[in-house]
Amino acid sequence: MKDFLVRKNNVAVSAYITDLNPSQITTNGALTIIDNSDPSNNIVGLPPNTYSLFLDNLFLASGYGFSSYNEYNKASYIVSTYSGVYSYIINELDKLNNDSIVIKYSYTDNKIDKDYTTYGWLKRYKTLDITKLSNTSYEFKLTNHDNLGFINDIQLYSYSNGKQIENYANVGDTVQIYLNLYKSTRTRQKDNDIISYAPNIKFNGETIDLSDVSNVTNADSYFYITRTVDNIDNTNNIIYNKDFELVCSRNNEIVYHHIFKNAIKWRYKILPFNTSILNLLFTTGNVNYSDLLKSLDSYKLSDINFNIMYINDGLNLLMNNINEFEDKMIYIDDDCNIEFEGYMYRNGDLYSSSYDYFIIEAGIYDFDFYFNDIKNNNWNYITFAHNDKSYRLYQSPQKYIGKHIWKIKYKYE
Repeated sequence: MKDFLVRKNNVAVSAYITDLNPSQITTNGALTIIDNSDPSNNIVGLPPNTYSLFLDNLFLASGYGFSSYNEYNKASYIVSTYSGVYSYIINELDKLNNDSIVIKYSYTDNKIDKDYTTYGWLKRYKTLDITKLSNTSYEFKLTNHDNLGFINDIQLYSYSNGKQIENYANVGDTVQIYLNLYKSTRTRQKDNDIISYAPNIKFNGETIDLSDVSNVTNADSYFYITRTVDNIDNTNNIIYNKDFELVCSRNNEIVYHHIFKNAIKWRYKILPFNTSILNLLFTTGNVNYSDLLKSLDSYKLSDINFNIMYINDGLNLLMNNINEFEDKMIYIDDDCNIEFEGYMYRNGDLYSSSYDYFIIEAGIYDFDFYFNDIKNNNWNYITFAHNDKSYRLYQSPQKYIGKHIWKIKYKYE
């Protein structure tokens, strides 16, 4: 076979495969195939993952080897379509370079990084703003929004007869509950703003309608609800305390829930005497209540053997007493401690012992009386009427000397 080889420089041409660097080839007239297909040990200066053909150290060609004809066909397909792919890519790059860029941002609620108050009102957020600078240039920026008309305080107030009350309300009175929604003290926006950013509000199960912006003003907005004697269970003679529930929600999720416990305690009032609250013995003025007390103290009251008419002008004096000292009436709470003075008038140098008294509107009788923590329900009383109203005047079981305390409790409390 050597006889068919062409000689160069009087040396037969030969060929071999090696993984030497081309600079290391020292053959004379040899075709050399350099195997550079090992990805972990590529030869510097040659295309990676290829086979290169050299004549001695003269580079002739490089290419990729295929283990089968099928793999060659696959590679041929890629090469044959490369021209079309290349043209497509070039065209798309030209479009990006020469044509206008149109950016569409269609998110309807363009608010991000939202911050809410504990009541659920939106107080600040950011928006993504896009500004077109040229056919191929847009500016993206975040804009802060924090001057919203949000609610930052909620308070509940109770009013009866035009006066603010603290929890207690007399049975039969009409009580108004004001739910005050105080706006932010920031720069005021239009009233409509608070409508846009407020959550759904329910007060005692009733939805508060914020659509009437006339009711939504700075530190002056209110809603009210009226409660009267419908809170009394006449069958069981029970007076229910009244709780009020406030629920704020956003997207059907509760963000604030608060129950104002015992916002109203329905209670009866009594006018006790003689006490430090009201001591009629020393009352001055045109009406001599002192004589009334001395006269009352001469009797042991009962519905059977005593009539208020026995006392000269006694009925009118009692009614004057009720009307004049209405502001000194006290609510009977769960445990009502009343300190009585234990004397009425001076007889010479001696103080006489006296009964204890109080007046209440008739209709509630479920009292328990405690003296030194011992129950004593032997109080006497008389019932009298005036101007279509009935009253009871209660008298202690016996007379006392010196200051002492009665505890009056509702039986059902």
